[in-house]
Formats: sequence, C-alpha cells, structure tokens
Amino acid sequence: MKIISQDRRSWVDLSVVEVRPNDAPDGGDVCVGAVAQAAGFSGENPAVWIDGEELRRFAAELLALAQTRCGSAKLRGMNYQADRHELELEISAADEAGHLTAHVLLRRHNTVQWLEARLEFEADPTAVSQFASELQALGERMGA
Repeated sequence: MKIISQDRRSWVDLSVVEVRPNDAPDGGDVCVGAVAQAAGFSGENPAVWIDGEELRRFAAELLALAQTRCGSAKLRGMNYQADRHELELEISAADEAGHLTAHVLLRRHNTVQWLEARLEFEADPTAVSQFASELQALGERMGA
C-alpha cells in the first residue's frame, strides 16, 4: 500500500507483515513494515503494530479526505513508550485547490537510541484514494 508524490520521487509504503486473529489477545491488530522516502532521504521500520480500530478509523477518514479534499486524516502506530509512536502518517489538505500533503514520521529503537525520520511531500491524490481503498479492504478482511 503506497502513497506517492506527484513527481514520483517521494513515497510512503506500508506492507502487511502480520494480522492478529480477532479471537486472539490484541485481536484485529496489524503489524506493518513502513518505508518512506522524500528527496533522497529515507526511513524504515520493519515492524510497526497498529491497533485495528485505529486502522479502520484512519481508512474512513482518508476516504472522506480523498473525496472532499478538506481536513486531514492521521494514523499512529501503537505507543510502546511514552510519546514514542513508531509511525505517524498524516495526510492533509494543503490548500483550497485540493492539493494533499503527506507528513510521515518513522521511529525505530536500536539498542542505544531512538532513530527518527520526518518526511513531507505533496501526495498524488489518485495514490491517496487507492491507498485508502486498500486500507478499507484490509479492515474488512480483518472483520470490521
């Protein structure tokens, strides 16, 4: 599932690693690999857990944003340490002309420190719509 920029040089990609069965503890949660790049700068976290309800909420907000080009939609990975979400993805209306901006924050902890990449780019509206549809389909498969 990928959102790309208008110029095709910047992107964020979420790939499903694992989906917890609904009848399991933490049922419905999903683990994604997250990779983002903008202007040659990149970040990656191979395993970010997202609450299933959070994912479905974000998909609905993103579908609405893609249709209206007003407001924003924000997704956060689960918070395993105070104020240290490993993923924050926000898509927002940039102006009245309907341009969309993607804001991506990826964090990962190695044994010594937190590593962080913050990226921002103008998102291709068609890619945002496709991404939202794919997220919605994932939510439906998860038993939403």
